[in-house]
Amino acid sequence: MSRSGTLEERAAAEEIRPFTPARIVALALCAVLAFGLAYLRFAPDGEFVSVPVAATAGDLIQPGAHHLEIDFDFPPGDVPPLTATTALDWLDTERANLLAEIRSGTGNGLDLHACHLAHSISRYLHMRGHVQDQAELLSSAVDAARRLSNSTAELYSLVNLFVALWHFARYSEAHECAEQALRIARETGDRRREGISLGNLGTYYTAAGRLDDALRHHEAALTIHRELGNRLHESATLANLSGTLGLIGRADESLDAALAALAIAWSGYQASRWTGEQAKAFSRANAARVESTRWSNLANSQTEIDVATFTQWVDAYARNETMLADFYRKRFRSEFKPAVEAWIASRPLRNPEAPLTPFATPQYRLAASAQANRLEAKAGAEAAVATRNIQRATNYVLGVVLFSAALFFGGISTRIGNPRARAVILGLGCAVLLGALAWIATFPISLSI
Repeated sequence: MSRSGTLEERAAAEEIRPFTPARIVALALCAVLAFGLAYLRFAPDGEFVSVPVAATAGDLIQPGAHHLEIDFDFPPGDVPPLTATTALDWLDTERANLLAEIRSGTGNGLDLHACHLAHSISRYLHMRGHVQDQAELLSSAVDAARRLSNSTAELYSLVNLFVALWHFARYSEAHECAEQALRIARETGDRRREGISLGNLGTYYTAAGRLDDALRHHEAALTIHRELGNRLHESATLANLSGTLGLIGRADESLDAALAALAIAWSGYQASRWTGEQAKAFSRANAARVESTRWSNLANSQTEIDVATFTQWVDAYARNETMLADFYRKRFRSEFKPAVEAWIASRPLRNPEAPLTPFATPQYRLAASAQANRLEAKAGAEAAVATRNIQRATNYVLGVVLFSAALFFGGISTRIGNPRARAVILGLGCAVLLGALAWIATFPISLSI
């Protein structure tokens, strides 16, 4: 299935159209949707932003020990609250300075710092369309890592450099980057980036028309991502695998892969959302308990004051020291006075059924104690919400497992020669898929718009 000419030559001749056949347009759409759900997350302040970008921006606004010192426009003690918007705005403002810092550090005794900073802003540069800067910095980072004999830094740089080179249709160089990254990942035992590199090579081979090689690399990448439990890369790899299967002509398997990619991406997204919701609920529960404790302490203090003044009043009354008794009675708290009046009205010296003290009367009520009880009840309710959200997240994770199982049954059915056995396995896979879809359709949905 291979074609003549390099990828660059075919790209110039507009021959690379891996998703043009009409029969797989729908599959391609499913793949794009799946990859989008897998790759993106909703930022806390409501902007749609890639998770690594927000993390990168946060690391730069408050630099860690491995980054270059950066001059800020505001004092270090006045760092503004970090949101996706403020982070990206800061990166846009400081982009030129950051690029200059990296260029000046490379080869001038700061190779390691330059590598770290280049890795940190690489995805930001790509997202903002500064791919030329991204490719230049990552190429320099590769050279710096090699000077340091730092395989880890070289691997990170090569994995990201592949994306930048691919963007510029420098396919041969991108292919070389992916091969080098795969070799280093296997030497260093970095399974995650081994899977990413295999997927990148699968993308290259698909575009090159070497579909059998593409299929082999995508399936190997998928195995690693599943082994590591990396749902984001699993769904993205399934989306790429779907496109490759469609080009080969295995339309049924392509559709299965696309649907599984979309379902896994959605379930993974919802699991992460509900995990975040349970964390928020636990935070609210803890805050309510702290407030409840504060109000409870206040109620205890007020009770101690009431007991002390009541004891002194009773003592003065028993000694017939009228002025002193009046002195203490005037200083009863406003919440305590109704209880004292009710207790006196019950004639405790003559009525054996009278409450023993004002504190035993129904009229003795503390607002602080009631507030503490309300907050404790709220904390209990929020804790119950958190527990419920944990179960929801767990259910979505189980949905991911079921979708993967359905895909497994669909895959092995094509390798079974007996038609009846193949039909049974395929039917089992379809049953698991439909059952999981029906089950997940009953789940609540968490969104952030």
